[in-house]
Amino acid sequence: MKRTLISFMVIAITITLTLFSENVQSQTVVKENPMSELILGIPKASEKNFSLVTDAIFQVKGIELVQFCPVHQLALIKYDKNTFATKEDVVRALQAKNLSMPMFIKEGSFEDVKDMCNE
Repeated sequence: MKRTLISFMVIAITITLTLFSENVQSQTVVKENPMSELILGIPKASEKNFSLVTDAIFQVKGIELVQFCPVHQLALIKYDKNTFATKEDVVRALQAKNLSMPMFIKEGSFEDVKDMCNE
């Protein structure tokens, strides 16, 4: 009788642990990367005055400069989607830091721009 009870308890514990484990696995949430990419065209930017752009970028929390392409006057920027809802919000935040240069959101991929700038 004792063996039957112990066997029953071992089976019950095994089933409980298995169900608990499956429940925990099904509730695991994969977090999305909060960083998004932005390609900015800055027609008046050059190697000489790009420090104005980098200063503005470093002053805004949630924005980081990945690369500047002086030949094509493009800045590759990553921004936190939890901080900025849209790419336009990023541009407004940079302009609010007294960056009076015109900026345009460009379409494309970072890889394409990097390839184009490294040619």
